[in-house]
Amino acid sequence: MQQRLQALRSRSGFQRSQKNLMAHIKGWAVSTHSVRQLELTPKLFDLVVIDEASQCSIPSVLPLLFRARRALIIGDPMQLGHIPGVSPQQEQRARARAGLSAAQLEHHRLTYHVYSSYHAAEQHGDSALLLDEHYRCHPRIADIVNGYCYAGQLQVLTDVRRQVPAVDPAGAADPAPALGWVDVPRGESALGGNGRSWRNRAEAEAVRRVVDALLERLPQDATVGVVTPFRAQKEALARVWRDDDRVRVGTVHAFQGGQRDVMVLSPVATHNTPPRTTHWVASQVNLWNVAVTRAKSQLITVGAHGFWQGQSGLPTLLAERSALLGADIDEAEGRWWRPRRRPGSARNSPTGSSSTSPSAGSPTWSGRRWSAATRWTCCSPRPGRTRRS
Repeated sequence: MQQRLQALRSRSGFQRSQKNLMAHIKGWAVSTHSVRQLELTPKLFDLVVIDEASQCSIPSVLPLLFRARRALIIGDPMQLGHIPGVSPQQEQRARARAGLSAAQLEHHRLTYHVYSSYHAAEQHGDSALLLDEHYRCHPRIADIVNGYCYAGQLQVLTDVRRQVPAVDPAGAADPAPALGWVDVPRGESALGGNGRSWRNRAEAEAVRRVVDALLERLPQDATVGVVTPFRAQKEALARVWRDDDRVRVGTVHAFQGGQRDVMVLSPVATHNTPPRTTHWVASQVNLWNVAVTRAKSQLITVGAHGFWQGQSGLPTLLAERSALLGADIDEAEGRWWRPRRRPGSARNSPTGSSSTSPSAGSPTWSGRRWSAATRWTCCSPRPGRTRRS
């Protein structure tokens, strides 16, 4: 009982301190999870800005909107949405208990599994504005998603003179293309250890060689990212550079909001992948949009080039516009280029063995829209966010 009383006193003191601070601090930054720490008072803020709204579920922003006189919603519906926390069946039962029909929720864009807070705000906001200036990606990279996802409405204003120059990991192409593709025609996909995700060992090994070669040829301060749609492939690759801060490995969801000088994309799917899985990957426009636009100066895809050319959608467009790299591959033995070795440097292999290899501006608003419905607060769906995608 004493502990509960002490907790209540502490909470009360915190709220009193918060009220005193409100008079002096005009801007507050919180996540959707930490908003509960703010005083539950209607119209507490003159303006609430919700960033990355396409990643926020509708219920998660209600506590913020309750505290707002006005709201400014910023998001990109062509990027990844929120991950639902309940099943469609649970949503259906909750809707029935509330006496609501599916048509009602659909009309207002409030269906939990289908729409984000951005969609709901776009439907009911006073006006919308496309933030059409793009500053991150090399123009050749940005042009892919500009035409396919944004109907060519973006103005690509990237200053390539300030970017890290693209390099050919095989050292053959000079100048190197901003969009490159390393063909892995004989790779095969297989289920990962949990039987729920996919990996491609040949593709992972090729990714390792590409990244090691990039680290040798890029400036020391350049950053490299390795992205894949499948968790099993990510887990196989993550241990290779776990001690190298220059390399970040993740799924596409983990990379949303991030950027690297050079991105290496491992799509995994190939000729033996089940058609259902291939169709799912190829049809995820939002996922490919995010994967492509994490790259600033160069995007290198490592996978079965001919296979992806025969698919449809954005990955096929990427295959068509990417220049083939690594012309000196020895397909008979599956060997590729061998980066110059530096004594004493070892790198883990994604297949479990070790190998020797070298050791190691302005905000981007592309595709975002403002939906507009003085003291203000800014909210992001995840704590610790410092970059916009």
